[in-house]
Amino acid sequence: MAAAVTNAQYSDTYIAKSCGTMAAQGSPMSAHAQSSLAEREIGGDHAHHTSQPVTEELLSWAHVVVPLTESHNSQLLFAFPDHADKLRPFASDISDPFGGNLQDYRRCLEDICSGLEWLL
Repeated sequence: MAAAVTNAQYSDTYIAKSCGTMAAQGSPMSAHAQSSLAEREIGGDHAHHTSQPVTEELLSWAHVVVPLTESHNSQLLFAFPDHADKLRPFASDISDPFGGNLQDYRRCLEDICSGLEWLL
């Protein structure tokens, strides 16, 4: 959802790609995530989005990397120390709604929007 918000609201400055420290390759975006984005009129081809793990190639492409939690930030620092200068974590952790209900996803999206506004 963070990449979708960035690409919809900050596309004049940033292009975001989504990846995760624990992401499996090719999983679809959850229906709750798609619904949350649609409710806020955040456009994009969310139905065809698939997950991907973080890689050296993606980190090399990026100018800025935005970990959603301090744990993700620490994992990236450990696994990819050469990219430490690119890491810009949110002021506070964004709770992962995975497996939660629609309200959990709405809350997460709100936190992402607030965090991106603060960060960017």
